[in-house]
Amino acid sequence: MEVKSMANDHDHEHTAHTQHGGDNDAQQLSTLGYESQLKRNFGFFSVLGLTTTVMATWEAFSVVFVSVLANGGAVALIYGFIFCFIGTLATCLSLAEFASMSPTSAGQYLWAAELAPKQHRRFISWLFGWVTFWGWQLTTASPAFLAATIIQALLVLNHPDTYVYQRWHGSLIYWLITLLGVAINITFAKFLPKMEGFLFIWHVAGFFAVLIPLVYLGPQNTASFVFTSSADAGAWSSMSMGLAFCVGLVTSTFPFVGYDAAAHMSEEIKDAAKVVPRAMVATILINGALGFAMIIALLFSMGDIEAVLEAPVSQAGYPFIQIYYQAVKSLNGTNAMVSVTLVIVIFANWGLLAGASRTTWAFARDRGLPASDYLAYVNPRSQLPVRSIILCIIIQLLLGLINIGSTAAFNAFVNSAAVTLYISYITPVVLGVWKRMRREPIAYGPFQLGRWRNLLNGIAIIYTFFTCIFLFFPAAPNPTPAAMNWSIVLVGAVFVFAIFWWFVQGRKTFIGPKMDVGETGHRAME
Repeated sequence: MEVKSMANDHDHEHTAHTQHGGDNDAQQLSTLGYESQLKRNFGFFSVLGLTTTVMATWEAFSVVFVSVLANGGAVALIYGFIFCFIGTLATCLSLAEFASMSPTSAGQYLWAAELAPKQHRRFISWLFGWVTFWGWQLTTASPAFLAATIIQALLVLNHPDTYVYQRWHGSLIYWLITLLGVAINITFAKFLPKMEGFLFIWHVAGFFAVLIPLVYLGPQNTASFVFTSSADAGAWSSMSMGLAFCVGLVTSTFPFVGYDAAAHMSEEIKDAAKVVPRAMVATILINGALGFAMIIALLFSMGDIEAVLEAPVSQAGYPFIQIYYQAVKSLNGTNAMVSVTLVIVIFANWGLLAGASRTTWAFARDRGLPASDYLAYVNPRSQLPVRSIILCIIIQLLLGLINIGSTAAFNAFVNSAAVTLYISYITPVVLGVWKRMRREPIAYGPFQLGRWRNLLNGIAIIYTFFTCIFLFFPAAPNPTPAAMNWSIVLVGAVFVFAIFWWFVQGRKTFIGPKMDVGETGHRAME
């Protein structure tokens, strides 16, 4: 049997309900055709802790900022950050409006379905459901890998004569961190909101704990170096120095993904229609401010870049550790400073696992995945999608195997995360603009952009299309196969598979969000 097509819009009912905000979250879910199955134990502060730490912007920039100095230099890092911050804020505000309109764990693929032409809703929802699913799986793998290899770099720093860096060591640590996520997300899940509140405090306090000794004790570069120096070690200058700057933007894009975690946790948040958009926007503002301040501090305090890059710990992949070490000139002090970052990076993996599992569960609930009925099960005792959590853990463990064979191959998967999430972010924004151009009504929730909507949507679209082009670029021209950026192949594979599986199975089984809701309140199938 074919599944029934997407239902007629019930905008009046939706609008009437969202005016009451989160006073009746279960009723709003019912209006969208879903039952409330998860326990709502997150408030604003706890979900803000979750989103700020899964993004971990100042920590992420500390880890990866040196790579941009080869493509554009300090000016690319500073002004590229400002560019990405403005674009991300505009995108986040645009999505926050949709999150207020329809706060469910489905997130982007549900918003896309609601805004798409009626005859194409199920297919568009299916396609971008797969894009969002894989974007979150790949994003979740990144901090576990970073944490594992940071630990290896600390071993290189502390035991330079005895420790030999091996990729399989990193994979073992990666698996340990990933498996601990089972305990955090299942066994101790009821404590997760309190943990996230504590981690928010750690995130902000840790920023000052690292910043103060770095600025006070580290060597000081000139303001001219920080705000005007450029570089093109990637050899793009034969084409254009501006091209090197654009390629360097990649470093500033990845730490700005993940704010949609609040949306995917919507069905566990009280007063979600109001809390989720506020948490998303506050995350960008807080992390943007902390991230920019850390960039300035690192550029002023890094000293001679060549000396930093030649250090053994930098050869292990993390020059920021050497920058800390030359500032405090103490192994114990360096270990303590790096540990501040390490704690957040590890917990970012566990927070991302929560968001990824809810995305998986929501997609399975709409029968978008193989074995959907099995994966959509919610444990009645814990009120958690345990099977979806376990599936995400298995995917993370399998991704860890890739690093044993090739770190470059693993990085190709991780680099694809930013592109897939950016695509999932911009799709509902584009569809929303298209729907307004056709003068079709949109049932916005309590969080609305008003007269700023068109401007912010326009900035978001231009920013995303521009950055996605350069997210496919290699770090330098004429790359070897090992240095090639294979993201375009992997992202293309996601789309090809999703389209192929649609014709094989999806068009027959996928329910899709916002189907016809009958008298029982359940979505109907023919």
